[in-house]
Amino acid sequence: MYALDLLRSGKIMRSAIDGDADPQQMIPELIRRRAGGNFDVDHLITTYPFDRIADAIADVTAGKVIKAVLTW
Repeated sequence: MYALDLLRSGKIMRSAIDGDADPQQMIPELIRRRAGGNFDVDHLITTYPFDRIADAIADVTAGKVIKAVLTW
């Protein structure tokens, strides 16, 4: 759908930057939830030793992992 089609149909296109969240409020809230066991993110993270940086990049590019974290 092109922008002109949106105008003709009366539809509105909206977007958000960074989820439209206030970091001063959101980050402490996420920390509280994580500490309380209500924000499980461990399954989203895959760690790689730094010497396997090429593997981490390849896995991210291939969509095999969600968040690659390099460890020193």
